[in-house]
Amino acid sequence: MNDFIFKKHKILFLNICENMGTYPHMRCASLYKDIKGWEKRKFKFAEHVSGSDMSKWYGEWKQYINEYDTVFIGDGGRGPDIVAYLNKVNPNIRVILYYLDTIFPGHRCEPCNYKDLNCEMYTFDKENAKKYGIPFKHFYYPYMSLNNTSQLENVNASISANDVNDIFFVGQDKDRLSYLLQLKEKFIEIGLSCDFHIKRNPHSLYWPWNKKHTFKDGISYDEIISRIKGCRAILDIVQEGQHGLTWRPMEAMCFGKKLITNFTDIINYPFYNPENIFVLGTRKINELPSFVSTSPVKVDKSIRDEYVFENWLESFFIE
Repeated sequence: MNDFIFKKHKILFLNICENMGTYPHMRCASLYKDIKGWEKRKFKFAEHVSGSDMSKWYGEWKQYINEYDTVFIGDGGRGPDIVAYLNKVNPNIRVILYYLDTIFPGHRCEPCNYKDLNCEMYTFDKENAKKYGIPFKHFYYPYMSLNNTSQLENVNASISANDVNDIFFVGQDKDRLSYLLQLKEKFIEIGLSCDFHIKRNPHSLYWPWNKKHTFKDGISYDEIISRIKGCRAILDIVQEGQHGLTWRPMEAMCFGKKLITNFTDIINYPFYNPENIFVLGTRKINELPSFVSTSPVKVDKSIRDEYVFENWLESFFIE
């Protein structure tokens, strides 16, 4: 059993991480309670009014916040009010903001909005780290485990009869639809089979032709895993301006799949191997059929271990 420092602490996760059932001294909670109807309109209005008391909408964690010595908050908690509240009700608690999404100028969660508050900030995005002067720290992947760096049995890097599609993509449109459909057309032209699940943006209008290639609803993560297991390569298309890892590279590493990506910064990550990762724009698209037809090279366990939850969490407690 690993003698982790974090086991000596009581930790609360707000809008970040998975169920902590294996660690009784940790708890996950939603930042806000379930808000509906007219109350939700009031909440949305208050969010945009400086000085509003948002604590009336906080979740049940308010009742036991004094039991914890450390709290992690995902993406700044929608604004600095939550950190101000924590500083007031539990002045000794360690507050850690972890940005899972790219920070854009003018957003209420920009680091400059927390400058007078007692908190630490980290980001998954290397460019945001440079721009805002906060530490970079990649996220973890919940299906990696300490035992064998994969919670699934018999995961290996071999091509099998179960690989029914060459390329799998899942994600929301987020202004990537035209590019995704162009890529899909090129992939099919060079003889590759595709499994694309593109979820439409909410409140956006789609022409009938685009509707034909998109879906109103997303799919469960269990279904995503099933379809990852049934492909040879995962397609990863990051949004413009993003410089942090999505889950797609970690899924490829965990499930022994090839990765096709437009994330050019990936060449600077320790798991990068051109035999496993095809960076769009740096290689000829006609190379893809031979790329996906071969088995990926297994990533060293010491590198995969960096993306295990326990190792990620421990990094916040190592001096």
